[in-house]
Amino acid sequence: MRPRFALAIAACGLLLTGCASAQASAPAAKPASAKLGAFFAEKHPECTIVTSAVGDVTDDGVEDMVVVFRDADGSMRTLVVIGGDTPAETNAVPAPAEDQRISFRDIDKKGPVEFIVRGSKGSDIGFAIYRVEGTTLTDLFGDNMDRCCDSGALWQTSAHLGTSRLG
Repeated sequence: MRPRFALAIAACGLLLTGCASAQASAPAAKPASAKLGAFFAEKHPECTIVTSAVGDVTDDGVEDMVVVFRDADGSMRTLVVIGGDTPAETNAVPAPAEDQRISFRDIDKKGPVEFIVRGSKGSDIGFAIYRVEGTTLTDLFGDNMDRCCDSGALWQTSAHLGTSRLG
């Protein structure tokens, strides 16, 4: 089965069965670590964390933190704080306006683990599957994020709406 087709099927399964289905999954999300949370707060004092989850999304054995936050201008964004002796962070991408959820999935059965951000804006529900490549947050596949993010036009530009990337 071609990788893009397999990812699309897996993504559809996540929407139909939810992230708690019996599909193969990565370890459950843990509460955010104090060190990574402090790093984010120091770098972004004007931002408010809405939700976060800790997991190893860089495949280096060190916990990283996926953060959904409200930016100073009020828009919702997602980035990853990369753990280690000297934390770093990825680029930020638009996030759903409401009911944000983060889950980890080993969709392609190879490292690093992908993560899914899903949520809504009004009656529109959407999701996106991401992978961290170095310090770049890469959008692999998504659906309806242009409708459920605070800024659909921004999401289309920064997350390459309509394309998927698998390596």
